[in-house]
Amino acid sequence: MTNLNNMENEHKQIKICFVAPLPPPYGGIANWTRVFTEYLSKNNLADISLVNTAPKGRVTEGRGILKRVFVSGFAMFGIVSEIRDKIKTDKMDCVHIATSGSLAAIRDLMVANLLRRENIPFIYHIHFGRIPEIIRKNTIEWRLIKKVITLSARTIAIDKSTKDELSAYFRDKIEYIPNPIDLKALPVPSESTEKTVMYLGWVIKQKGIEELIASWKSIQTVVKDWKLQIVGPYKIEYIDELRKKYSFENVELIEEKSHKEAMELLNRASVFVLPSYTEGCPYVIMEAMALKKIIIGTRVGNIPEMLGDNCGILIDVQNVEELKKHLKEVITQADRYDNLREAAYEKAKSEYDISRISAKILYMVKEIIEKRS
Repeated sequence: MTNLNNMENEHKQIKICFVAPLPPPYGGIANWTRVFTEYLSKNNLADISLVNTAPKGRVTEGRGILKRVFVSGFAMFGIVSEIRDKIKTDKMDCVHIATSGSLAAIRDLMVANLLRRENIPFIYHIHFGRIPEIIRKNTIEWRLIKKVITLSARTIAIDKSTKDELSAYFRDKIEYIPNPIDLKALPVPSESTEKTVMYLGWVIKQKGIEELIASWKSIQTVVKDWKLQIVGPYKIEYIDELRKKYSFENVELIEEKSHKEAMELLNRASVFVLPSYTEGCPYVIMEAMALKKIIIGTRVGNIPEMLGDNCGILIDVQNVEELKKHLKEVITQADRYDNLREAAYEKAKSEYDISRISAKILYMVKEIIEKRS
């Protein structure tokens, strides 16, 4: 009888409930959810269900703190209620909670306590790179997250600095697993590119937009036949402010596109730049690597790991002079950087491909389920 049960368990598909956002709005975690759950479903690797935690408003819509607190508060209770209903109807083997921290840490603790009472193991997936900072400041956010990690079966960090910081508190519970990329879903890297430097993402101050435009203005006399393409959702009031402070000469502002359209634009560009103040493991960097772009990124989150091994150029946050210098060099001396394109492409294939990353996470889930049995 025992052997029969073991055979049935071997062929039984794992049931995973993802507590995570789906686009819209488009963002790093939502993209992770889309890419990962689509891959699992398409390849019949797990029986998945989803509790969508996507916010109702966008960052660019200027959600004030009061609105965020009240709207998020109601949403939290709705999410917990939805999970409670799923527990009654679905026999979950494991729950996977993806978090962006901040106010979501309150929701995470509510969900974690519910799952503990129901004896359902969960993986906590930290999708942001501020952990070292909030630990150092010992914020309320950190104290909430620490409680959730304590209750989790395993916790995933998407950058090595987060993994190292958390391991000092939790030792073997923390696993470093970068975000995955589905290379087959991207265009074939273009052999002929346009004279374009591209930024793709939220058009907000924290992404280094102002440093980028300031740097671009200062090199215009040298790169007159090139354009800076800024692609992503924006608030018109913020753009009006920028136009008062900076020149938009040879700057093309493009509203949010579908993922497919955005990748086609990125494929045609020669250089990709992400001068962000804070990141986790940004998808757009991996996508630029897979499309063989020269990449300039800031030393935040997992970007130094991603662009290490001669895969890109790293700069300090809010350093206009450094950004200006490297933009000028990659445009006027592009041939010197061909080795970066190739190295980035090979690294994307070998380290971030979704088949490799999904295998790691599924192995972790199976371990958790076996320990519970």
